[in-house]
Amino acid sequence: MRFFLLATIVYFVVSTTSAATSLKISDAEPEDGVFVTNTGYMMTVLELKDGRFRYWFKSDAGFRDQPKFPLAGTYSAKGNQITLTHDQVFQKHWTFRKVDGFLTLWRPDAIKMQNSAKGYLKDYTFGIKNFQRCGTGSILVLSDRPAEVAWEKPRYVEITEEQQRKLNEKKWER
Repeated sequence: MRFFLLATIVYFVVSTTSAATSLKISDAEPEDGVFVTNTGYMMTVLELKDGRFRYWFKSDAGFRDQPKFPLAGTYSAKGNQITLTHDQVFQKHWTFRKVDGFLTLWRPDAIKMQNSAKGYLKDYTFGIKNFQRCGTGSILVLSDRPAEVAWEKPRYVEITEEQQRKLNEKKWER
């Protein structure tokens, strides 16, 4: 049930435009920190520190030859972008951006979608606190917890019964 709920929430967070608050997105300089996303069907934790990284990833899709996490290596920065150096890291390229003033890391697919006519993030469907807690899959958010804690005890989107009711209604409208 938790998986279905979170997958549904993530879908509506990125595809609904009915919330009241619009996002302000700007480029940001690379910074050290722990960046996370947890959608219920995939999770990424990326720790950056002094030119080195540690990377954890899991997905309900699974891996044929899953590496032992965390993967570790170095990264290089150019402008607001970083590149992770490790053969087993699936997503090597990330871009730093601020979303309404807080630091995030974007995968190239999120940037491409944001730049499209549809946009990627248009509004906070479930509020800024949920976005700051969990990211959106292709966008990692800065965590206030150590990487191991973020990985072992992930945070989940928290919604009210009213928000769940609206989600259920929206699902059947499509």
